[in-house]
Amino acid sequence: MITREALKNDLFRQIVSSKTYQAQRQGAEAYKYFYNKNKTVFQYEGATGIKIGYTTAAGRCLVASAEREGTELIAVVLNDPDWFEDAYRLLDYGFEAFRRVTVAKGRAAADFRRRHAGRAGCGPDRCGLRYYLSAAKGRGVGSRHHL
Repeated sequence: MITREALKNDLFRQIVSSKTYQAQRQGAEAYKYFYNKNKTVFQYEGATGIKIGYTTAAGRCLVASAEREGTELIAVVLNDPDWFEDAYRLLDYGFEAFRRVTVAKGRAAADFRRRHAGRAGCGPDRCGLRYYLSAAKGRGVGSRHHL
């Protein structure tokens, strides 16, 4: 839920999806290059980034996100020696098993947002003119599914 909210911030989205960053420095070294250690942005189709991490207690951890055909998914793996491949498998499953369904447009979207604000799987598009739900492929919109 934290990542979903953070992705609403354009600056956050830009930072976590960047492959490289060139910082200006004072003195002898005019520029310093930074490279994203999150391999997701280099390896996974549609990757939008997020964060890698490691601690002795938690092991290798990854929060990965990707967007395809207007649907953005987030995968989280904790204490996982095969962290990137497992995150890719979770994202692949989500893209293969679920589809985005428009449930309201225009004025109806505003009403739908008021009635369903905060429910998992619901969200406005970036311009706020449509409202979408995630639905399992081959099933109706009323179906509920949790990954």
